[in-house]
Amino acid sequence: MPVLTANDLYRFYHAGEDETLALRGVSLAVQAKEMVAVMGPSGSGKSTLLACLAGLDEPDGGYVQVLEHRLTRRPETERSALRARYIGIMLQTDNLFETLTVEENLLLSMRLAGKVDRRRLDYLLGFIGLSDRRKELPSHLSGGEEARIALAVALAADPAVLLLDEPTGEVDGETELRIMELISQYCRSGGAAVLVTHSDALARQANRTIRLLDGQVTNND
Repeated sequence: MPVLTANDLYRFYHAGEDETLALRGVSLAVQAKEMVAVMGPSGSGKSTLLACLAGLDEPDGGYVQVLEHRLTRRPETERSALRARYIGIMLQTDNLFETLTVEENLLLSMRLAGKVDRRRLDYLLGFIGLSDRRKELPSHLSGGEEARIALAVALAADPAVLLLDEPTGEVDGETELRIMELISQYCRSGGAAVLVTHSDALARQANRTIRLLDGQVTNND
């Protein structure tokens, strides 16, 4: 059974009398140990797809399923509980609570999933090379440090699926390599990852690439 399934997703946005079709019948299935890259030009529907997969946005047609759990068309409280338990998310911005320290951000993710594990927390901070920054607030981190912490938070509760929106978009080459290795290690250990990216280097690490254009899949290999 796939870890993550999207079936015939449609998403429409309205502004006055204008209608934008952000997704037009997008389907995908992601297996355990698989990394799938989603690529396409700006406005092709990549971020909308990721939001629907995470249950942060509701599709107008079709459905999303995580393991045996239907995510679509549930009350927000139920979607939030499923997200906390099964899905790790890294967006382009606003991944960390500014009033919480690095360590507290990771612990919050664990607590929401009911999976507090101090040894895992120490391991993640050590792997990304930021053990000495655990008591810092996000405002005291560099852009590269914040990106690494955001990925650690997404991985904190050992989710079944990882959803990433441009995880290496604003980082230097060394940080990109650290992030790529952490994602690859997660997939090798049994996780499933879907990442939106413009990075050819990151896409080459994926098992396959889905290309979107005007809300439709044009290539899936």
